[in-house]
Amino acid sequence: MSKTIVLLGTFDTKGREFAYIKEIIEKRGHQTILIDAGIMGSPLIQPDISRKEVAFKGGSTIEELVSKKDRGFAIDIM
Repeated sequence: MSKTIVLLGTFDTKGREFAYIKEIIEKRGHQTILIDAGIMGSPLIQPDISRKEVAFKGGSTIEELVSKKDRGFAIDIM
């Protein structure tokens, strides 16, 4: 039975690692949904749900999170 597995992470810094995990999951016949919670740089892999979407749902924008330079605030939003 195929499952859908959600991978949530910071794809700007850990994108290669998440790409590897995604590959393993999909080789086993499962689907993945990738959610990017990174705020500092561009994602190294293509997410299904972008960091912009995550920030918006958290009540902010990526631009605001980056400009504040407040890691704790960014983590709370993301």
